[in-house]
Amino acid sequence: MKDLLTPIAERVARRMEETAAGHSGVQRLINEVLPDPDVDMEQLITFLDESPATAYRKFATELREAFAAVLRDALSGVRNEIGDDHSYLYAVLLDMHSVPGSTERLSGILTLNYDLFLEHAIVKVLGREIDYGVSTGAGRPSPDAVPVLKLHGSFGWTWAWPLAMSLDHDTDGVWIPPGIRKPKTEYPFNAIWGMARELLDCDIVRLIGCNLGSNDWDLISLLFSTHYTHTSAEPYAIEVISSPSTAKRINDSFPYLKAKSLVELPDVGTSVALESQATGGNTFEYWLTLKAEQMLNELETVDTHSGIFARFALEMAQ
Repeated sequence: MKDLLTPIAERVARRMEETAAGHSGVQRLINEVLPDPDVDMEQLITFLDESPATAYRKFATELREAFAAVLRDALSGVRNEIGDDHSYLYAVLLDMHSVPGSTERLSGILTLNYDLFLEHAIVKVLGREIDYGVSTGAGRPSPDAVPVLKLHGSFGWTWAWPLAMSLDHDTDGVWIPPGIRKPKTEYPFNAIWGMARELLDCDIVRLIGCNLGSNDWDLISLLFSTHYTHTSAEPYAIEVISSPSTAKRINDSFPYLKAKSLVELPDVGTSVALESQATGGNTFEYWLTLKAEQMLNELETVDTHSGIFARFALEMAQ
């Protein structure tokens, strides 16, 4: 969100130039609050939404629309710059769990992201289907479909019955906008969040690129309740596939989750995590590299139907 603040502020200022000129309070927010790099956009939108004044509620709507437009532009920029490889690491992660001798089975993926990068990896790169946990126009997914629960919805969904899905994030989207309170009592979100609880009946939860901040309270509550209240299973492990500093912040904020940093994981060790942090590298890629090295050493083969993981493993081993 922090990376989007400046373009959001600029877009809102342009769109509300005439409207805000006649309202000193809104103008003050545009001039003084939005440019602040430490402003929490989700909190700001919620505060404005709850204002009794129409002008401020309209400002909240403008912020949500600007957020969507700026994020879509950023996603298109990444996709155009990198091409089809924009979803490569997702494909490697998924294909890793298809290695015949792997001791891990992927239960599914929970994501807060609105983009379609993960779906591109599943459908276009790996040639598999997606199980969104709700009915879609594509009919029932195959048994081999990858469970993907988009807890906040998607830019690629369209309101219909069943929900219409596409791999184009330029649709209107069915999504929960940024805010402290994220309503999920209506379909499809009530069904998706219910399925998420079922999916968390597992042994390991890996947080990949998820900062897990205070505005993710609903997700934190879900993790806490499924982590501790299972009637017959021990608490699952939570591994933070991100920088050690991110893991420390999560543990400082939510110590009861007992999240493990990369440096605490077996076969990873301090050197890799610190190297990634020091060079500004991709911690997710470093972790995948270590997993690939481990599997190359322990298994006779890492070949899969697509060959994506084997290609990655051999490239990283050179």
